[in-house]
Amino acid sequence: MTMLARRPLDDGLDAEALFKEARRLRRRRWTVAASVVVAVAGLAVTLAMVSGPPARPPSIAPRNPPLVLNGPAARPTVDAGAFAGDGELAFVSRGTPWVLDGSRSLRQLPVPRGFTPSSPAFSSDGKWVAYTTTKFTNTSDTTDVWIARADGTDAHLLRVAPVDQLVGWSPKADTVAVVTGTLARFTNGVTSLRPTTLDVVPARGVVRQLVRLSASAQTPDYVENAVWSPTGRSIAVSTVSFGEGGSAMVRSYPIDRAAPRTWFSIKESQGLPGICTGCGQNGDIAHLAGWWTGRGIAFWVFSSGADHNADDTPLELVASPGARPRIIAHTLSDGETDAVATAPDGALALVESSAGRELGQGKQVAVCDRRTRCAALPGASVWSGPAAPCSQYVCMPVPAPGVAGSGVTLDPAWSPDGTSLAYVKAPAAPTEGDPAGSWYAMHELLVWNARTGVTTPIADADGAAVPTWSADGRDLLYEDADGLWLVPVSGGAPVRIEYPLYPERDWSEAMASNFSYYGQIAWDSQFAWWSPAPPAATGGATPALG
Repeated sequence: MTMLARRPLDDGLDAEALFKEARRLRRRRWTVAASVVVAVAGLAVTLAMVSGPPARPPSIAPRNPPLVLNGPAARPTVDAGAFAGDGELAFVSRGTPWVLDGSRSLRQLPVPRGFTPSSPAFSSDGKWVAYTTTKFTNTSDTTDVWIARADGTDAHLLRVAPVDQLVGWSPKADTVAVVTGTLARFTNGVTSLRPTTLDVVPARGVVRQLVRLSASAQTPDYVENAVWSPTGRSIAVSTVSFGEGGSAMVRSYPIDRAAPRTWFSIKESQGLPGICTGCGQNGDIAHLAGWWTGRGIAFWVFSSGADHNADDTPLELVASPGARPRIIAHTLSDGETDAVATAPDGALALVESSAGRELGQGKQVAVCDRRTRCAALPGASVWSGPAAPCSQYVCMPVPAPGVAGSGVTLDPAWSPDGTSLAYVKAPAAPTEGDPAGSWYAMHELLVWNARTGVTTPIADADGAAVPTWSADGRDLLYEDADGLWLVPVSGGAPVRIEYPLYPERDWSEAMASNFSYYGQIAWDSQFAWWSPAPPAATGGATPALG
């Protein structure tokens, strides 16, 4: 796999600052200024590793900005009647977060002036919604977490330490987990956040610190990321140490504060299978992909000082604490796309990658059995429609329609009962770099029945991306043409529920040329959907297709 090259220490920054600068730019992705254009430079940031402990930078007090909120924003176009009874929909429209309630109310959520909202997420019972707001500057980023009731009322800022990332809601309780840390200012004026703590916060309650790493300059430890266990009783936390003899480590921390358990650690100069071929085993980082029912903890490992990997990366799985990790597939790992899909019963699907960061080439959806042996869906790499046009002066040869390699399959999503898999199919993109908007418009929405093996197209859902299931398995919500659409799985015309998602100028310019990062767009950072579970008497089974 391709690893990012190192660069020498410069600009008066030590390794600690460079580490955080890489993480900062990675998180910015393409949500900066609510634009649909990815900051490609941010994906090329690397780390410098130096011998010996870095100097401790001078600390600065945590910021507590006045909450000067944005005023009323232009209302998006919504079809509240078509969404009635379908739960709660949170979305970001032209830089403003909104909640569309199933009772037909639309409410604007607060955002501090100068901040950009992102990543709405509902609690498991649908009573609360959380989202992040970030202010980007040349020298620092400031991120906050907000929580509101599902209908948009009672919005309040979580008063926690400076935020590095929102882990998300517990699968069993109205509690969020947040990675926080301490701020530091370096000699060149850059302010960096060192993530050293994990807080768990009830929607209405007291902040409780679950994990706190050493703040010693001799052992500069960091929290890379964290994921909830399927039961909500523990949180797996990946940490990194750049001190002498440093390592990456994954531990699970029980919510009741019982003793943590170590799943695995990667010492300097000690490799795990498939981490890196032909590069030095140091500066390892384990980035967690999830904790899956009946399977264990999945993760990607970046090595040789790389803070992320833009191309095909081994996805590894460790079944239990102390077990030997093993590779299950190669996928993208940068977080822009939905590379992995899981269901509550443990069903697993993923997008295997064999062509680097190009989303329009070498991608196919595979389904993994209970032993985590993965096989591509039938015809996953075959496209039967017209070939995609080339929108640039540089065009790459692609296989003709009807043969292997002529298509790609993306965005897998399991139905709640794990019997059906929705996914997207598109022709292989001949454009080098970013596929144009015309390529997205050719996407087809399909549903594969795991019991019968039959694949059924969803009529009139052309242009679909990131399908999401309703809790009763009867409807799919998807993105198309800068809006969100709802379609019955068993048949019926799609209905546009919301429009737009992105600023008009950015979207129109993007559709007229190339956009995103090699075709990758983080669609689901713009919306979240919670729908009510079906009555127990009906069972809520996914409608039979095929």
